Amino acid sequence: MERMQVYLTEGQRRQLGRKAKATGVPVAALIRRAVDRYLGGAGAEVDFDEVLRRTFGAIPDLEAPPRSEWNRDLAAEDPPAHA
Repeated sequence: MERMQVYLTEGQRRQLGRKAKATGVPVAALIRRAVDRYLGGAGAEVDFDEVLRRTFGAIPDLEAPPRSEWNRDLAAEDPPAHA
């Protein structure tokens, strides 16, 4: 790795510090991830755990059918197997 000095606003630094504390990821790693995403590089993979955390509770009134109904509906969509 190569060392680089970057100037951030006070607000950016504060937000990065909070994000680092909340996720347990060092600030430097958060910055590298952001640069990778910006450049579309290898580090740009999706962090599905983070996506779930950010969207949790986004639709609080959503009502989902019980799992048993999902299975019944999926079975109805599958064509019968012929021997």
